[in-house]
Amino acid sequence: RPKAPAASQPGHGHAGSMVHWSSAAARECCCSKSPPAETTRLLNYSEEAPESDEEDVEGLPASVVQFSTAQYFCTEEEGEAVVDVVRLGDASGSARCSYHTEEGSAKAGVKFVSQRGEVEFWPGETTKSIRIPLLVDAAWDSTLEFSLVLTKVWRARLGQYLRRCLVSVIDNDAFPTNKYGSIAHDKEALKGVRGLALMAEFVRMCWTVQSVRTTTLMFIFLDQMRNLYFLLTLYLNLYLVDVVLGGEDEDVESHGEEHGLESGPMERRLLLEGIHGGARFLVRALREEGEAEEAPAHKAKGEAVMTDQQRYTILVIGLLYVIPFAATHAIVLTKLKMGLAGGMRKLLQSALMRKFLTFREDVCASVSIGDLSMAMARDIHEVVDLGYMKLIALVCALSKLVYAMMFMLSENKLAAVPLAAFIVIGGLFVWLREPLMVHSSEDMADTQNRVVHFVHETIANQRLVSEFNLRPYVVTRYENFIATYNKRVTAMNFIMTNNSYLPPWVTTLFVGGYIIFGASHVKAMGGDMSLGTFLATLTVFKEVGHEMAEIFMEVMEVVKVSGPLRSISYYMNQPTFLHQHMARNRKRRAKGQDRRCVARKFCMGADSKEGVARTDDGKFVFGVDVLDIEIEDVSFRYGTRVLLDRVSKRFPQGKLYGVIGPEHQGKATLLRIIAGVLVPTDGDLFVPEHLRVLHVSRESQALNCSLLTNVLFDRTPKEVGGLDRVRRICSRVGFTPEALRMLDDSG
Repeated sequence: RPKAPAASQPGHGHAGSMVHWSSAAARECCCSKSPPAETTRLLNYSEEAPESDEEDVEGLPASVVQFSTAQYFCTEEEGEAVVDVVRLGDASGSARCSYHTEEGSAKAGVKFVSQRGEVEFWPGETTKSIRIPLLVDAAWDSTLEFSLVLTKVWRARLGQYLRRCLVSVIDNDAFPTNKYGSIAHDKEALKGVRGLALMAEFVRMCWTVQSVRTTTLMFIFLDQMRNLYFLLTLYLNLYLVDVVLGGEDEDVESHGEEHGLESGPMERRLLLEGIHGGARFLVRALREEGEAEEAPAHKAKGEAVMTDQQRYTILVIGLLYVIPFAATHAIVLTKLKMGLAGGMRKLLQSALMRKFLTFREDVCASVSIGDLSMAMARDIHEVVDLGYMKLIALVCALSKLVYAMMFMLSENKLAAVPLAAFIVIGGLFVWLREPLMVHSSEDMADTQNRVVHFVHETIANQRLVSEFNLRPYVVTRYENFIATYNKRVTAMNFIMTNNSYLPPWVTTLFVGGYIIFGASHVKAMGGDMSLGTFLATLTVFKEVGHEMAEIFMEVMEVVKVSGPLRSISYYMNQPTFLHQHMARNRKRRAKGQDRRCVARKFCMGADSKEGVARTDDGKFVFGVDVLDIEIEDVSFRYGTRVLLDRVSKRFPQGKLYGVIGPEHQGKATLLRIIAGVLVPTDGDLFVPEHLRVLHVSRESQALNCSLLTNVLFDRTPKEVGGLDRVRRICSRVGFTPEALRMLDDSG
């Protein structure tokens, strides 16, 4: 009969067996002992008991159903994720289990199709595949994950750990779109892309996210309500000056007809009808209550007397000023509650963090921590708040200009000419100044990155600075970096200040010219233009100047974010290890399936059931328990330095191995290759796919979190059996009383 895998393994412990490679000396390995039964019971705590149609668990066959491995990889272009469910041990009868998908960072209906069903094994079947359809698109996304869970099993047992697996969906699209995908990983090549063109691709990418697109459209709609209030105030000013205060007629409505206001554009006719209707309603209401004042019987020559209708018309106009303004205030608060900018920052920052965690080793070694930190904190903030959000504000300002143009064309067509000239002048100015602004902005960002990088470097080498008395030298260098950064900031401020004065200059020239040449067209000066139209046009010029200044500065801000957007694009398109791990994962699964089938034939018990046997003490041994871990012609090099050259070795399970030898000969590298942390340069490695390999670094590392979080990582105390169990384990492995108190406090 086969030897038991290990003295401490439970009956079906293969489902959760853990291969732990230690670099201890061989002498220590030879003296290793099996842990006590108490420790074994604690460390092999089972999660929630699997559901089963069988009430007598002891009477179940020696068969375990679980996923073939803990993690699966697929690409979006493949259209589906294929996950294997295996039956280990006795396969002489039938068995089935239920499964369902669970969302992670990948959302059902967005990245994959949610599924729930059953997997049924017929007699003799040991492998089944579940196919999860993926939703394919050409839009960029980071690598996202979802889970598959096995729940209810019949005529078998659920694996202790591999009842759940993780599926990683690799997106091969470039950030922000595939238009510049061939050069997006090259920082120098990205500098040749015009900033506004790259920003346009970023906006396209944002609109592929449904929540961003919906909220953006709502923002634009709400902004139009504010612009309508602007148009309303223009017509209210015109009506107040020309009709209510512009003549001696007691009948306001007939006075409006004399000025031709009743025959104007649709919006003006509707406004006048609303004002007149509101005034008539107030007159009738107040007269019915006896509050209306009687009109004077006569008036002295030259004496101005306000009639009831004029008084109530002015009241209606005042209310039309105040009530919509309260609505605009509510609109601004509503936009803040929508959280569009915060959602976009979260989307980009989490995507960049996911990308960084999948960088290849050579990429991680070449990336500046200071630059990456600034990309996370500063560049993404600028791209969202000074880029995308400014574009939304730009749409609002442009639509306000359209309303102003409509007013001018309906009241004074000649006044629309300066407005059109304003737009042309501003556009040409932006086009000519863009290269200078982008270059200055990138210089300022680069010098700021150097400051941050120097601070990180100083903190990391604080002991070196102290021991060699380098404090004056370090402070002097830091001051030089600060001085250089201040020069770049000053240069950028000069450019932006000069840019900001273009709209006021153009506005001032247009207003002055209109006063000089337009005043002669007013009726009081012998022309055909009403005083209200002249004053309203001046108001429009000032409003347009203000809006053009706002538009101009927002365009300047959008142009400035070209540098941060290039930086984000560079990091988002760096190569990752995911494709290497996917190829290795699939090769490992294929080999594992073949060798599992072969091992079943050599693992046969006294009852002649293929795939399962018993040890002398009655514990089950499955075919996968006798598979070796194999290293075949594995080579690895760091750059040009060869560290491992065609290494081959087989490691039977159930033993503790020590890797010994001189320093810098590849011991730690070999362990990292076996654990999957590194991918070998050449050769092949086989670890049975159901085994989960844990690599423990030689360096002492801790998260900036509580002690309990550092013990459990992403698990909760409930998931691992409660805080008391955690405390017992920590006590047995040597936690001091003070550390145990810290554990209790953090729990």
